Amino acid sequence: MRERYAQKIENARVFTDTEAWNLFRLAAFGEAFGWTLLISSLVFKHYVTPGNNIPIDIAGQIHGTLFLIYIAAVVVLHLSLRWSPRRTLIAGLVSVPPYGTLIFEQWAARRRHSEVFKTYRQLVVRAIILQKGEVLALQPQDSGFWYLPGGLVAEESAEAALKRLVTEQTGIPPTVGNLLYVWQHGQSQTQQMELFFMIVNAKDYQKMNAAAVKKGSSDLDELGFITPSQRSELRPQFLQTVTLPKSSTTVAMPVKFI
Repeated sequence: MRERYAQKIENARVFTDTEAWNLFRLAAFGEAFGWTLLISSLVFKHYVTPGNNIPIDIAGQIHGTLFLIYIAAVVVLHLSLRWSPRRTLIAGLVSVPPYGTLIFEQWAARRRHSEVFKTYRQLVVRAIILQKGEVLALQPQDSGFWYLPGGLVAEESAEAALKRLVTEQTGIPPTVGNLLYVWQHGQSQTQQMELFFMIVNAKDYQKMNAAAVKKGSSDLDELGFITPSQRSELRPQFLQTVTLPKSSTTVAMPVKFI
């Protein structure tokens, strides 16, 4: 029953979130402009045309029209904006005092920004490069911890980011194999998802010149192969206990979600 009601609500959303928000802002600014016009007409009558109510009548009609447009916008757009009944009621009531719609618009804009931040996600890719039970890892400068090669994904695919980052960090382009692990972590406001890929050409990293790589990097203390179970400072910690493949195989393996 609840799912059916939610589906009806979803189907009632005529506009996208962005379209609805832009239309609401236009209506809110329009209603505030109506108040400006009405207040200006009162001042104009008092100082310029005493006893003449025509400016007030014209301004009042315009303000009334803009007020009705704003109320109609709130009624039509609140579903597309996913507003609760309480927020919708407040949005309507703020049109009564002068410039209340501007104050509400600013408050709603901050709430939208906060809600977007709460759902912020970061995508990280890591390379699993194996040699005889050891895994290639690096230690960023002054961190005290070891991490697998990789990092944040920018405006590119996960595979392209991994190739770029590993090449920058080791000097050797990787051949990306299967996805082995997915690890999601973080706090309520920011979540981070890390994807761990097997690197097929692990033998190529036997030729890696770790000293040259460290010399050419200003933020790298160590780079080399380590035994995960013997490194308590390896991050993330599940790598210390998980059973890694015996070799850089291309055989498909089930993805594990940590």
